[in-house]
Amino acid sequence: RAPQELFTSKSFMMNAGMHAAAAHPVVQFHRVHVRAGALKIIRRFKNNLRCVGEVNVEISYDKPMWTKASDCVSDHWKILKQLPHIMGAYVGPAAVDPSLLEKIMLSVNSHNKCSYCTSLHGELARMAGVDGDEVSCLLEGKDVDDDDGEASVETTTGTTEEAALPYARAFAASRGAVTKEDRDALIDACGTKLATSVTALCWFMLWGSLGGNTINAFRARFGGAGPIGFPSLLSLAFEALFFAYYGVLFGAIHVISLALGKVSTVPKSVSAAIGAALCVCGGLFIFPVGMLGGLWGAVTNPQFA
Repeated sequence: RAPQELFTSKSFMMNAGMHAAAAHPVVQFHRVHVRAGALKIIRRFKNNLRCVGEVNVEISYDKPMWTKASDCVSDHWKILKQLPHIMGAYVGPAAVDPSLLEKIMLSVNSHNKCSYCTSLHGELARMAGVDGDEVSCLLEGKDVDDDDGEASVETTTGTTEEAALPYARAFAASRGAVTKEDRDALIDACGTKLATSVTALCWFMLWGSLGGNTINAFRARFGGAGPIGFPSLLSLAFEALFFAYYGVLFGAIHVISLALGKVSTVPKSVSAAIGAALCVCGGLFIFPVGMLGGLWGAVTNPQFA
């Protein structure tokens, strides 16, 4: 083309305009920030890729929970074997007084801090006659007259309550692996029959609190507070299956807790009946998974019992 036509052509004018705009300070400012944002996204994506394939994913939701299907079904087998004793802790000759029973439940949850259990057993404790200040102390892992909550089972030799509550906290902290000394101290304080009921209640609460935390951990994934990075397929599949199986139950527990908030103090027989109903409902969910855990244990461990 002739020089005049070259400088007046449409393509030349467009290119010149684009270069002039790119040199503008505002455009350069936005360009820098877009580039920085893109690099940040790329770095985050690379960090997430490092987590792919890991079964045990680091989580920001740090409450005690089930992270492996094998641990979950094994614990369900242990809890399944406790179901007759759990029912016996509510009704029968080995029944625990409702106010003490709920204090035990709250003491277990002082370690696991399940929101469903806090709501449900906080209301049940209130209905059984436990005042609000005591409920708060128990959820903090303290007895009402204990400043630091550090008393051990071995040093509490008084009433059943004085031995049962530290035992419940030790039970939760060890996920059921309490020492022989702890068991013996509990038996010495309240006898074999009542000690069996206390241990069964601890197992029941352990199931509920770990289950509730596992449900909430899966929900937290979608709120930005769940596992960091991409979960493994096995981990995600377990969490999704657990949520699908137990989601309805824990949703119902939430609704029941709200309803119980409208109820005042009730007789011991009513508290026992509510507890027995919870045991039946929970048992319906525990039984299939517990049987699977028993089968898993029989296959993987020749010494399984």
